[in-house]
Amino acid sequence: MRIVIIGLGTTGRTVLKSIANEGHSISIIEEHFSEGDDFANIYHSLLMFVRSLLMFVAEQERKNIALRTGS
Repeated sequence: MRIVIIGLGTTGRTVLKSIANEGHSISIIEEHFSEGDDFANIYHSLLMFVRSLLMFVAEQERKNIALRTGS
């Protein structure tokens, strides 16, 4: 299985730590684009999408834990 994480903000670091704790290998690739470049715009849009997706998954997990524990 291959997991791609874009961005290494707080959410990215948390996901990386979770993956590492489960014993999966991690590869980190860093890309830099000039401001206003088409690739930079695509990268930024993709980053915002992935961040939103991770936040959604985290919220669903929080709800599942609350349901299981009755909190």
